[in-house]
Amino acid sequence: MAAVAIGIRLINLDGAPLQPSESVLAMDSWSILHHQGIQIAPSPLLIYLNTLLFLILGSSDAVARALPCLAGVAISMSPLVLRHRLGRIGALVAAAVLATSPTLVFASRLVDPVLVTVALGLGLVLAVENYTRVRRRSYLVFAAVLAGFLLLSGPLACDLLVILIGFAVIYRSEMLHPERINAPNEVGLLDAHREWMDEAGSGVERDRASGGSTRLLIFLAGTVLLLGSGLGTNLVGVGESLAAPLAAWAASLDGTGVHQAWLFPSLLLGFEPAALIAGIAGSVIAFREEREFGVFLAWWATIGFLLLVISAGDPTWTALVVVPLGMLSGFAGDGLASTLANGAQRKQLAIFAAVALPLVATCLIAFGYVTLPDPAIPPIVALAPPVALIAFAASFTLGYDRRAALTAIGSVAMICLVAFSIHVAVLLAPGGALDPAPPFVDLATSADVRNLTSDLGTILDELGIAQQIEGLNVNRTVEVSRKYADPLRWYLRNEPDVKVVDQITDSPGVAIVDATAKPPRGSYEGETFQFSVGAPLPTLNPGDLWRWWIYHETGTRIETYVKVYVKTQLARP
Repeated sequence: MAAVAIGIRLINLDGAPLQPSESVLAMDSWSILHHQGIQIAPSPLLIYLNTLLFLILGSSDAVARALPCLAGVAISMSPLVLRHRLGRIGALVAAAVLATSPTLVFASRLVDPVLVTVALGLGLVLAVENYTRVRRRSYLVFAAVLAGFLLLSGPLACDLLVILIGFAVIYRSEMLHPERINAPNEVGLLDAHREWMDEAGSGVERDRASGGSTRLLIFLAGTVLLLGSGLGTNLVGVGESLAAPLAAWAASLDGTGVHQAWLFPSLLLGFEPAALIAGIAGSVIAFREEREFGVFLAWWATIGFLLLVISAGDPTWTALVVVPLGMLSGFAGDGLASTLANGAQRKQLAIFAAVALPLVATCLIAFGYVTLPDPAIPPIVALAPPVALIAFAASFTLGYDRRAALTAIGSVAMICLVAFSIHVAVLLAPGGALDPAPPFVDLATSADVRNLTSDLGTILDELGIAQQIEGLNVNRTVEVSRKYADPLRWYLRNEPDVKVVDQITDSPGVAIVDATAKPPRGSYEGETFQFSVGAPLPTLNPGDLWRWWIYHETGTRIETYVKVYVKTQLARP
């Protein structure tokens, strides 16, 4: 499972060029390292940590994406430390769902603070959960430190804090009214809280608890001060480190009209069916069996979804809901595994899977053929495989029993959903240029941008040689139209004189403008490069929807081009 989680995220991590939003965060880290200004909004933690990584490993696309990638791997492996809650099989199922989640894989391969925030929030929850079991205060200290990291991680941290604090307030209210509480089937938060209340009854224990709380606040404040000041290099930035994520979060709530109300529900239904269906099943099990950790995860997923619906966050914010749903799928997986305890049940599953899985594959192939622009077979043919699948499931139910049939159907459905997640994850993050068809990507930076900056770098090197060795008076100024500043600033970061301008001046050494713009005054040679690729959402035609959903195919592509004008300064007579 670790190999799957690491491989699907790490392989060809720098295959796709940075998107504009990624390049802004990466450029902020690079600027701090090279003393060209400090800009830490909206994610002070990611920007400061990337600055440290650039210092140690050098600046590159892969290094800029390293922290989100590692955070994604940590999230995927986190169910394995909850085997006592989820069960051994349940932990593996949850890890499989999180490791192959398209949203988590996509966010792992971006310079984006979302997964760093979610990983810190999950670490905070796990630290508190471990404390409730073993009552070691070191876990609380660790939780306080993680809380300090979380406060500086980005705007999504505010959503997480609303979820965690809201649950704590409701939980505390329930503890003050014990008559409302049914005794749970597992030892955990309730027992720990009752024990703490008993201990805190005496004055001595109250003083001890007060001293422990003070120490935790000191660790929290110390972490915020240390990280917010950039390890002491930017003492005046502590306030901005706290205010920037909060301001970005408040702005997302102000912009409820930026995304349609259907965006986040459609992302869960269309891209995360494995986490959604198994997570809902796990929630039912958690409430039915009164598993308090599962109830907390259900609270997290529900409140997180409501916060997403009223916000204008990026599509990657869906990770806020996918992670608890993925954890809850462990309860469903463990319950499913318990029904396959004996050999007869496993034999029945093998018989069902041997027939059902080929039929599912046949359904996909048939739908693929009939949704082509000029299908070679009539559409009615596509109905044969699903009808055969339904007939087989009905006959299997009659031949065995309802419980065996439901278990077999659930097991095969889970396999198919995880396989679908892997398919979608690979299409979302193919390693090369990103596919602009899904709603995760509005405009994908073209791989041609790297060709542009490579060719331009060669030209600027030649101009530098002419200036330093031959003593020629050459102009090496590069002026970039503001519309195309990002990610070109990032890829031209090592050039000494790059300016972002609203309007090109009379005669720069190089001008990068819209493909339809006229060249600057003077003698210039121009070359056109593709800058970005976009794609509209599909029509409501069933065939178009199917090919967009399964193959990410769209009708027309929207391509944007830029023109690079280079002043002819080294022409020989």
